[in-house]
Amino acid sequence: MPYAFTSSDDTVQQGLRRITRTQLTSALNGLDHADDLHLAIHDARKVCKKLRGLIRLVRPVFPDYAKENAALRDAARLVSGFRDSTAMIETYDRLDASPHHDHDRDVATALREELEARRAAEEEDETVQDKLKAFRKALSDIRDRAEKWKLGKDGFAAFDDGLTDNLRRARKAMRTARKTRTVEDFHIWRKFVKYHWYHATLLHNVWPKKFEAHIEAAKDLGDLLGQHHDLSNFHILLQDPDMPGAARHALYPPARDEMQRLEKEALDLGALLLAEKPKALSKRWQAWWALWRKA
Repeated sequence: MPYAFTSSDDTVQQGLRRITRTQLTSALNGLDHADDLHLAIHDARKVCKKLRGLIRLVRPVFPDYAKENAALRDAARLVSGFRDSTAMIETYDRLDASPHHDHDRDVATALREELEARRAAEEEDETVQDKLKAFRKALSDIRDRAEKWKLGKDGFAAFDDGLTDNLRRARKAMRTARKTRTVEDFHIWRKFVKYHWYHATLLHNVWPKKFEAHIEAAKDLGDLLGQHHDLSNFHILLQDPDMPGAARHALYPPARDEMQRLEKEALDLGALLLAEKPKALSKRWQAWWALWRKA
């Protein structure tokens, strides 16, 4: 079943347990039958993020929030190295294919070859299987505990404070990022935008046609900020003297310019997505929820 509350969920608590169970089961099955281990790990880590978004939506009425949020965060960190190496290759590919910049692509290719070699070396690391085993166990343990998760409220009251608090933080983080233009502040903003995307997705079934445009905009903004974050890490990589020197020098200017382009695009889109005040948005969504549940 989808990552969303459905009309068949008798209570929010029941939906919370169902979504968590199905998401983690899918992640574990993917890891156990992976044709592409990097992709399976990436998908499983995305499940951890989605579930952190889910429990953040009900955070004020979920007594076990701190414990389970930490468990999901720590589980994902066990295999973060696998994603980091792939993210750098994907960032290189996006930069190489971008029509916004021009650089010596023949020279830059040496960097991608080095990134591929580093990722291959990681796969041969003797600790890989130990980390994967610990990751699987952590996800399985969370799934088992989720069957007993309890919430203090039901209905939209379970969402209201979590939804509005995250939106307030997203708007504040956007204002800060616009003012400071630092990598750290854009990364903080990204986290709250991603959570809002998850929250809108979870409520998609309330009124699909109304929610779809909002979800798409939130996803686009999260993607822009995610690419910005990857480029900031790529910038650090380009300062590594063990990387091919000519390739580093060829890619540094376009990477810098691409970050600036993404910042402007993200701030423009963020101003639209986050224009409405949190309480007003929550009140509107609550009215839709009430009609949906009544129907």
